[in-house]
Amino acid sequence: RAKPYKPAKYSITFEKINELIGVQVKPKECVDTLKRLGFVVKVGAKRALPLLTATVPWWRDHDIEGGRDLVEEIARVYGYGNLPAVFPAGKTTRQPTPELALEDRVRTLAKGAGFTETFTYSFISKTMLERVGYDEKPLLRVQNPLSADFEYMRTSLLPSLVDVVLQNQDRFRTQKLFEVQHVYYPTEKGWKELPDERLELGAAVLGDEKAWREAKGLVEHLLHELGIADVTWKRLENDVFWHPGRTAQAWKGVHLLATVGELHPSLATNAGIEGRLALIDMPLGEVFHLSGNARPYATIPTYPTSKRDLALVVAHDTEVQDVTRVLREADPLVRSVDWFDTFTGKGMESGKKSIAFHLEIGSDDRTLETNDVDAVLKRVIAAASAKFDASVRG
Repeated sequence: RAKPYKPAKYSITFEKINELIGVQVKPKECVDTLKRLGFVVKVGAKRALPLLTATVPWWRDHDIEGGRDLVEEIARVYGYGNLPAVFPAGKTTRQPTPELALEDRVRTLAKGAGFTETFTYSFISKTMLERVGYDEKPLLRVQNPLSADFEYMRTSLLPSLVDVVLQNQDRFRTQKLFEVQHVYYPTEKGWKELPDERLELGAAVLGDEKAWREAKGLVEHLLHELGIADVTWKRLENDVFWHPGRTAQAWKGVHLLATVGELHPSLATNAGIEGRLALIDMPLGEVFHLSGNARPYATIPTYPTSKRDLALVVAHDTEVQDVTRVLREADPLVRSVDWFDTFTGKGMESGKKSIAFHLEIGSDDRTLETNDVDAVLKRVIAAASAKFDASVRG
């Protein structure tokens, strides 16, 4: 025997009705609306607030499931066209932080430098790892991956970027890509705890022999715009992933800011890369920690400066960075030293190279005469000769 039919009842305060609709509807109008629709309505109170209780008619018990459905009926009859058009507030539950602002700034700077942002999965395949010589054993393997393409949580953005380059190189012979995302490392307890998420920037430049310079230029641009000065570049030669002669790391004291270089030739050939592929690996946690908004300011020189070009012949393994520092420190009248060319071609002695610089020389209290500038240039050459056994290229 079937149980007697018992109609559903739902309650809601008039204050809540007006809050959800967004306009003030009189209580009498709310009651009359529901009654005309077949509801049995009673008005009471809850905690001193006027309360509307409606009994649902049998023909509506399939779609009226709560007090909010009563509000929808009132709003429908009131007329959606009578409700004011108000743009949603769009409040976010995650408040802006300095780190988020810096992350957005890095993205903006990279796009402004001509790079295209990519968005790849945090899960990668064993094939992608093997292609670039990564060992999958230290990585976290997903127990129930959707497919073999999403089997491991990545510790670097570079395998994903190499994969994107490969997918597009038939259509785009030159590419400049970047991605800002988290990578996942084990904690001190291994994978027994949630991974240690670290924000990184990865970038890829596919092109000719200038690709490495473009990649290094992006790193220098980002560090400069983020207020990080006095960066030291050091060679990285004994890494199976990076090119032994075209890789360098940017350091600020003991902090590694970026690794930039070409993919190792053997890996590039094995992967099927057509052209030179330069990559950037930048741990943004370290970069953001050292970044600052304060910028050094120098007044415009009152007196004109003089410019000279200087080409020095030095040993082939001499670092341009070291020579630049010695030239700048050789005399207080040297305002700036900028490298612009390295030559190792025909006519150059074996084991030697020529490196050329633009020098700017000036004084704060007078206009330098030709003799003054020549004297500074002699001291600069003497400093380079003493430190690097350098000679002026004839």
